[in-house]
Amino acid sequence: MTDNFENLLERRHENANRWKGEGKKIIGYICSYGLEEIVYAAGLQPVRVFGPGGPYKLSKEHIQPYYCQHCHGVVDEALKGSYDYLEGLIFPYTCEHGRAIYDSWGANMEVGYTRFIDMPSQTDLPQAQEFFVEELKNFSGSLESAFDARITKENLMASIKLHNRNRALLKEIYGLQMAEEPLVSGAEVFAAVMSSTVAPKEEHNDLLAGFLRELGEREDPAGAGPRLMLLGTELHDPEVVKAIEEAGARVVVDELCTGTRLVWENVDENGDPLAAIARRYLTGVNCPIKRPAAGRMAHLGNMAEEFKVEGALVLHPRHCDPNEWDMPFILETLKQRDIPVVKVELDEVFSPDNIRNAVDELKSKL
Repeated sequence: MTDNFENLLERRHENANRWKGEGKKIIGYICSYGLEEIVYAAGLQPVRVFGPGGPYKLSKEHIQPYYCQHCHGVVDEALKGSYDYLEGLIFPYTCEHGRAIYDSWGANMEVGYTRFIDMPSQTDLPQAQEFFVEELKNFSGSLESAFDARITKENLMASIKLHNRNRALLKEIYGLQMAEEPLVSGAEVFAAVMSSTVAPKEEHNDLLAGFLRELGEREDPAGAGPRLMLLGTELHDPEVVKAIEEAGARVVVDELCTGTRLVWENVDENGDPLAAIARRYLTGVNCPIKRPAAGRMAHLGNMAEEFKVEGALVLHPRHCDPNEWDMPFILETLKQRDIPVVKVELDEVFSPDNIRNAVDELKSKL
């Protein structure tokens, strides 16, 4: 069953081109604030935009070399023509490096619709909620105008329920890793989560339900070694998680943009749907660029306890400013719980040796 999730990731461009041939209009989004519920309610297929590993040759002619590998990977992949099937691209504001993707895309790639969605960085203010609801109204209206669509309350509610179901199934799979001897590996969980961003939710929900049935029949533990938490921002490659587990550790939970931040909070199914979507994306499990950080750090600490975490690896994409800003909060939160931490830098070319060395270093601290 895990092969199905990895297959969705490996063949994401092929699948998207097939959908386009069938008449589906596909919208790309750059980060975990992709607002899939609204895009789907407009009758469009949202897909997360990300690039493979480097080296990146084309992107370095268009964006600064000190921008993070995520930015270079996306721009490089787009310049190769891999994302020519997109009808549009949306960028909810997070960091300035990410904005380079949006700016470069608009300058160098032909795409009919682009939308910059302004997001408050101070997320707990009443004014932030009011502002973001208005921004989502404007965004919805722009989709309706550009794609001759009609986003109704009924469409939004159906989309919210579909996406909540996907998050609930993924969260259920995560929950299996709380066991003393988990039957599911961290690499399997990561592939399940990441593939949810490049597949129709109806199809993906069916795959998740089947995967849960398969896990219910397993008897042997997925691996051995200390129980680790992964921390960081963007991660797209299941091979990184596989390398950690092959080095003799068990990844039982994460706090990543492409992990639990995607699935841990649902959208409220009561009341005004746009207001509920705004609340979920503003005050759910936020990325390091949003403040205040106290709620997310409390959530991080609670997960460490619930999943019986023994050590933590910070996966730091080179030049990622938000991850650097986050480090003091992370270190203090885990220090209070006597959980050792090792930082491993991820460059554009994946190095299994760096992963093994980081795992060995962390084991020496346990």
